[in-house]
Amino acid sequence: MGQVIIWAGVAPAVVAGVAALLGARLAGNPRLPAVAAALAVALAHGLIVDQCRRGHGYPVALMEAHEQAAVTGSDRRYFVDLVERALQGRDLPVYTSEKARSKRMRWL
Repeated sequence: MGQVIIWAGVAPAVVAGVAALLGARLAGNPRLPAVAAALAVALAHGLIVDQCRRGHGYPVALMEAHEQAAVTGSDRRYFVDLVERALQGRDLPVYTSEKARSKRMRWL
């Protein structure tokens, strides 16, 4: 786990530079895809651990995204419409529960 934590809080440009350097050094190496994947997993893990530490157990980025998220009724309808059209375009069934249908129906 110590190798993972060293990536926490490192600037993305530094990480990209290290990844490029490793890629150049490992060029032609048949293990390159595995090494690159391991680096990506280690980086992602380190960033998540760092975010959880900063947020006292919950990733700060998710907390901030939640605070900034504001989905209006029209946004929600637009999203549902996009999903339904995508499903219909692939000849997949579109199901709407009675509960969801009653939520969308106006009573007065």
